[in-house]
Amino acid sequence: MKCRRNVFLILLAVVLIVAPLAGCAKSDGARAGGGGASISGKVTGEQGKGVAGVVVWATDEHFVTTDNAGNYIIKGLEKGAYYLNFTSNSDKYFNGYYSDIDFDGYVAVKEGEAVKNIDFELEAGKPASVSGKVTDGKGKPVADVIVTPCGVTSAGWAKTDKNGQYILKGLTPSTSAAVEVDGSKQGYSIKTVPSENYYDEGAKALSFGLGERLNNIDISLTKGAQVSGVLKDTEGKPVKDTWVGASSADYSSGGKTDSKGKFEIPAVPNGPCTVQVSDIEKGLIAKKDLTIQGHRDVSGVTLNYKTDPNNIFTSSEVVLKGLITAKKDALTKGVWVRAESEDYSENGDVNTAGEYRFKSLAPGEYMITAGTFDSSDFAFANVTIAAGGVAQTVDLTLEPGAEIYGTVKDTAGTPLFGVNVSVGTLISTADSNYHVNTAQCNTLRDGRFRIRDVVPGDLEIWADTSSDPWRSNVIIPAPTPITVSAGQKIANYDIKLEQGGILRGKVTDAEGKSIAGLMIIANEAIDYDSFATDEEANQVVQNAGSGIATTDKNGAYEIKGLKPGQYAVGFNNSEDSDVGYIDLPEPKIVEVAAGGAGAVLDLSLMKGGTFAGKLTGPFPTQDNYSVDLELGNMSWSKPVDEETGAFKYTGLADGTYKIRIPKWVATGDGQYESSGNQDQDGGTVTISGANIIKDYTIAIK
Repeated sequence: MKCRRNVFLILLAVVLIVAPLAGCAKSDGARAGGGGASISGKVTGEQGKGVAGVVVWATDEHFVTTDNAGNYIIKGLEKGAYYLNFTSNSDKYFNGYYSDIDFDGYVAVKEGEAVKNIDFELEAGKPASVSGKVTDGKGKPVADVIVTPCGVTSAGWAKTDKNGQYILKGLTPSTSAAVEVDGSKQGYSIKTVPSENYYDEGAKALSFGLGERLNNIDISLTKGAQVSGVLKDTEGKPVKDTWVGASSADYSSGGKTDSKGKFEIPAVPNGPCTVQVSDIEKGLIAKKDLTIQGHRDVSGVTLNYKTDPNNIFTSSEVVLKGLITAKKDALTKGVWVRAESEDYSENGDVNTAGEYRFKSLAPGEYMITAGTFDSSDFAFANVTIAAGGVAQTVDLTLEPGAEIYGTVKDTAGTPLFGVNVSVGTLISTADSNYHVNTAQCNTLRDGRFRIRDVVPGDLEIWADTSSDPWRSNVIIPAPTPITVSAGQKIANYDIKLEQGGILRGKVTDAEGKSIAGLMIIANEAIDYDSFATDEEANQVVQNAGSGIATTDKNGAYEIKGLKPGQYAVGFNNSEDSDVGYIDLPEPKIVEVAAGGAGAVLDLSLMKGGTFAGKLTGPFPTQDNYSVDLELGNMSWSKPVDEETGAFKYTGLADGTYKIRIPKWVATGDGQYESSGNQDQDGGTVTISGANIIKDYTIAIK
C-alpha cells in the first residue's frame, strides 16, 4: 500500500477501507449479498485504446473483466472505499494499482452510488511472467486456488485451472520475488515458494528481469485442519465479535467469534499450535496449546477468559512506561507506541487511558514514537534503556503530523514514476547512520508525490529508485536536511535527479554458455590509502556510487543510475543453485560515464566446487554457529540454518580447506561475537575439478 506507514493498520472513521489481499477472486463477477453501489470506467493502453481482458479487482467477491472496448463495471458494492488493482493478463502491459495514478489510492463509494469514470492507463513494456502447477500431497492437481506474487511492485493474481496450472503475467522485474498460494477455501494451508520464510532476511527468492518467463515454479499444498470452538468470559458467558488467533512457527491466522461466541479457524498445518485471545484492557487471557496430527480437524475447543498473570499493565517487569496525552479528542482515534533502535523495533501496549508499557527492551539507545491510528498526531522522545531492568517513566504529548508535496523529475524535466520518496529522523552512532520514524510515498505517473503522516522535527528527505531501477537511469542523491513543524504543509518540494551512467554486459562460463541468475555488483572504486583518517574514508564510502543487477536467461545484465567514475565489478553466486563460480582474482575495473551509451563489461567465469551439509546436534538451537573455511591466508564464513543446521558453499577454487565451527554468543546489544577459544575443529575438505560434496555432517561437541 503506497503513501502509508506499513507497520500499522490505518482505520478511517468515515468509510470502510477494503484493501487488496492475497487470494482475491473465485470467478468473474460480483457476488450476491452485496450493496447497490458500483464503480465503472475504462482501461486503456498505448494511444488511448481500450484493452480487453483486464481483470479489475475491488474485493475477493467483486471483480470483473474488461470488454472488447476496455470498459468495466463492478456492481453490488457496499458503502466504503476500495483499492482497485488491474491485472493485464498480458505480455505487453504491466499490472497496476489505482494508487499509481491517485494519491489516496482508493475509490470512495457512498450508499447506492454509481461512481463513474474511474479510468486507468496500463503501463506498456516488457513484463515478466511466472507459471507452474499446484498439486496436493499425492501429486493430484488442485483447481481454483488463488496464486499471487510477492516482492514485485506491480499487482497481479491468477487462479489455477482444472489441471492445477497457473500463470502470473504483467509482472515488474524483481530480484526478491515469491509466489503465494492460498488454498484455504479448499482446506489447504497457505504456501509460499521458494521459501516458507520468505519475509525473513536472507530467505530464498525468485529473480526475473524484463520480459523473462519463469516456468515450472510448482507448488505442493498440504491439507490443513480446522480448529473450532467457543470463547467464554469469566462468568462462562459467550464472547462475541472477538478475534481468536492460532499460531505456530510458520503459521498465523484466526477467526472471529459469532453471536454465540463460536469461532472457526481454517487450514491449520500439522504440528504444535497455540490458540489464544487476550483482553489487555481487562487483564484477561484465554489460551490453549494444541497439536495438529494427520491434518485432522479439532473441534470443541473451549477458551475461558481468566486473569492474565503476565498482563503488562499489572506486571512489575516493565522497563519503560508513561502516559500519552493529546489535544482535543485525538486519543479517541486509538493510539500506538513504538520503540526503534538501529537493528530492532518493538510495539508497546497502550490502553484507552493512554498509558503505555514496554516490558522487554534490551539496554541501548531508542527513539520512542507514539501516534494515532489515523496518523494525524505524533509524539517522540529519545530514551536510553540501562542495564538492570530499572523502569523509566517518559510521558508523551501528541502533536499534528505534517505533509510534504512535490514532484520528482530528471534534469530534462521528464516526470519519474515509481520513485520512492522518504522522510525520517536521522540517528547517528559511532558505527553507522540510520533513519527512524520514516514516512514515504511512491511518485505517481506524472512524477507527483505526497508524503503524509510526517513526524515533526529536524529530518532528512531522500529519493530512491532501487525498487524499480529498470524504469529510469538517474543517480540517487544523498539525503537532504529538512525541518518540519507540527501540522505544517510543505508544497512544491521538487526533486531533480541527474542522469546516470549504465553498465551492461554478458556473463558466460568457460565453455561460452550463458549464466543466468547471477547477481552482478558494481561499487565505486575507492583508494583508501589517499585518506588521512578512517572517518574521512567512511564518509566517502557512504556517498559512493553502487548498483546491482541479476543476469537474465541469456546471461545479460544492466546496471543503471551509476555516478560517473571508476567501478570495481564482482558477483555473488546464487544461493538456490548447487553450481557456483570461482571469485575473480581481482575485481574488474571499468570506467562509467554519464549518459545512455554506457560502458560494457563481459565476464567469463570458471565453475567452482560445492561444499554443503549440516551440523548435527541440538537443532533448532538458541546458539548461533557458522561454518568457516580457511585456505592459505584467505577465509570465508557462512552462518548455518538455525532450525536445521544446514550450510552451503559454492564457487570454491581447488584446494584443501580447513574447517572451523565458531560459536557466536549474544553480547546483549543485539550483536554476536565469537571468542575464538570456543571454535571447534571440523577437519578438512578437498575441492578438486569443481566437484560437489553434499550431505557432509559435522557433529557439534
